[in-house]
Amino acid sequence: MTGLANAAPTLRAIDPSVNGWNAEYLESQYQSFRRDPASVPADMRQFFAGFDLAVARGDGPASAPAGGENPIYKGVANLVQAYRARGHMAAKLDPLQRRSERPRDLDPVTHGIHASDLDKVVDAAVFGISGGSTTVRELIARYEAIYCGSLGFEFHHISDKDQRDWFVRRIEGGQVPVRFDAATQRLILEYTTQAESFDKFLGKRYQGKKRFSIEGSESLIPLLKFFTQRAGELGTQEIILGMPHRG
Repeated sequence: MTGLANAAPTLRAIDPSVNGWNAEYLESQYQSFRRDPASVPADMRQFFAGFDLAVARGDGPASAPAGGENPIYKGVANLVQAYRARGHMAAKLDPLQRRSERPRDLDPVTHGIHASDLDKVVDAAVFGISGGSTTVRELIARYEAIYCGSLGFEFHHISDKDQRDWFVRRIEGGQVPVRFDAATQRLILEYTTQAESFDKFLGKRYQGKKRFSIEGSESLIPLLKFFTQRAGELGTQEIILGMPHRG
């Protein structure tokens, strides 16, 4: 037994300041964090943010050890997930601006968030967002602008979590929509105009002949132009493009 004891590896305790907190102090600091995340030190803020995130995702304990489950964080987390999964159904994509039925999942009240909760301060890091403390109202406005604006993003059906997370980082990280400079905008206009002009020429030159018009899909031409250009810069050797037959 002595030999085994001597052979056992030395265990070194992890020494964050969390280890020194007692229950009463932890409880008081957690209540302060719920009121204003910036009111507690950075190490406590990270600790509480991780705890609330686990609770919001359903990975935490059924009852919170320091102050109970935070209903605001849980409600906002569920609302954020609703925007990611169903926000495209409320996007403003109709050029005639006809009103469509908005999914109930996008109503804050569905997730227990009421008017009295909108000015409560939450830590954006809990939801994987940079920017520090923000109000529930500002957070909802941000997700409304991202997912229910003039662009719709439908990616939540993807089974691979890493791929879904990639989309979340790209969409919510400010990388879309892409802002084009004036020169690029002129190129897009030129390519689109060329496609439309050529299509009209074919219609007049070969009247009565069966052909497949690009009408309504002219924007595909500049997209393919930039896509193939970018692929070449990245070292792509071959592109296989398939198109459906509409005959």
